[in-house]
Parts: sequence; structure tokens; C-alpha cells
Amino acid sequence: MRFLPLIWSGIWRKPGRTILIFLQVSVAFALFGVLQGLKTGVQHAVDAARGDLLIVHSRLSSIMEGLPLALLGRIRTVPGVRVAIPVELFFGHYQKPDQGVGIVAVTPDKDWTEAFTYTIAAEYVAAFAKSRTAALVRDLTAEKYGWKIGDHIPLVSNVPQKDGSTTWAFDVVGTFTDSDVGGGRYIILIN
Repeated sequence: MRFLPLIWSGIWRKPGRTILIFLQVSVAFALFGVLQGLKTGVQHAVDAARGDLLIVHSRLSSIMEGLPLALLGRIRTVPGVRVAIPVELFFGHYQKPDQGVGIVAVTPDKDWTEAFTYTIAAEYVAAFAKSRTAALVRDLTAEKYGWKIGDHIPLVSNVPQKDGSTTWAFDVVGTFTDSDVGGGRYIILIN
């Protein structure tokens, strides 16, 4: 305790040096805090990324067009590929243009649910495979629009059907949840 005045007078013997040292220490702690925040943010982004998922598109087509189905067999034979399914993505709206819904069209082959982070009951998967107009609705989407199993829902999209109509009608056969935090909020799966 008796050396404290001696240390204090030694620190302030050269005030310019003391102020610069305190500024250096302050900047070092500030940089440490900023870099820790950056590291945490990058780590969160890496954890949220689906490193086990690869979506492939033809280089000649747009993002809305997939690869030719003839390549599906070759992709499935590549070592390390567990599941390969054709998926088409497009958007639609329900009743009003501001009520958007992401539409994911899948072919319900065996093990198709492994390609997603969705939790779907087995009876819903079976009902989905039986009907061409079947739709599985994410729980948040069903809650937002008040949809229930058995509902017949029309969705309007800019993707026309073969007859030229842009209104698509689906039958809700089940709901699902998504464990992926970055996944779409309002989506449906169609057969």
C-alpha cells in the first residue's frame, strides 16, 4: 500500500506517454470486442448454413430451371450422394398479391424427405404420395392463412399450367415443421 503513491507518481512522470498507453490499451480492448462479435457472427452463419445440401442448376438455364431429369441417375451414382431428388421452386400468392407463398414442387420418391430439414408425419407423407394435387403446408403458413387438412386451396402464380391458367389448386393433406432457422417461413410442398 505504501508503494501506491510511488507508482502513481511514476505513471504521471511523463503524461503524454501515459495517455498514449491508456489509448493503446483502450483500442486493444475495443478491437478485441469487435473481432469477437465478428467471429461470433461468422460462426453463427456457418452453423446455419446447410453444408450437406447441394442445389444444382444447369449453367445454361436460369435459377428457376433445374437440370434435365436424364442426369438424375448419374447424380445418384456419385460417391457420397445420399439422396438426389428433382425440385422445382416457384412463387405464388393466396387471395391477394401481398400474401406470398413459396411453392416447392417435389417428386415423392423413396427417401425424398431426407433432402429437407422438415419433420413430416408418416401418414402425411403417404397421403402426399397418393394424390397428384396433394400439398403439405408448413405449420406457420397454415396458421397464417387458417388452412386445415382437407382444405382445397387455390394459389395464383406466374407459372402457367398446360392449359394456360395461372391458378393452381391443391388439397392440403398434412402439415410439417422446419428445423432450419434460415428456411422459408411461408412455404408449401406440392406433388
